[in-house]
Amino acid sequence: MQPTQRYKLTIAYRGTRYHGWQVQQATDTYKGPPPAEGRGIPTVQGSLQRAMGEVCGHPVSLSGSSRTDAGVHAKGQVAHFDTPSVQIPPEGMRRAINARLPPDILVRAIEPVPDTFDAIRSTAANAKAGSHRTTDGHPAHTLTDLLADLATLTRNQLRIGPSQHTFPRLSTPTPLQARALELLDVKLTA
Repeated sequence: MQPTQRYKLTIAYRGTRYHGWQVQQATDTYKGPPPAEGRGIPTVQGSLQRAMGEVCGHPVSLSGSSRTDAGVHAKGQVAHFDTPSVQIPPEGMRRAINARLPPDILVRAIEPVPDTFDAIRSTAANAKAGSHRTTDGHPAHTLTDLLADLATLTRNQLRIGPSQHTFPRLSTPTPLQARALELLDVKLTA
């Protein structure tokens, strides 16, 4: 058996034309044009695997750090794959793959990593918020990010600073209310 090398990819894409990240077969509910023989519906992973297979000279199985829904954009999604095609320098591999990809998908970086590297585990501790975007171009934030943005907007619009207010109905706020108040620097008093 040939020795293999694991590579980490950093990928950017506009997901408008794709049915999410993960390879999917066409189902009866699929409304788009019929996929080519042996191909599923258009996905980011499927497009990448085909391009990478052409460059590496063998079928490639690409593991992404997360799945995305249809229409979601990414500017730094992480993935990994293994190949015995170690004679191709990473930068040359990146360029060759990009030359075979549609213009709305870009491999930003390829780097060799230990075979213990896992795209999912490598990003589990990192917040993905802001790296994915919806089809209307707005960041797909976490609730905490949205609350922080709301706090900043509120502070800027009202030109307020940290203050104290009395909220009788919030004598025992829920965890979500407490986080919102904390981000707004509002202190509850009895």
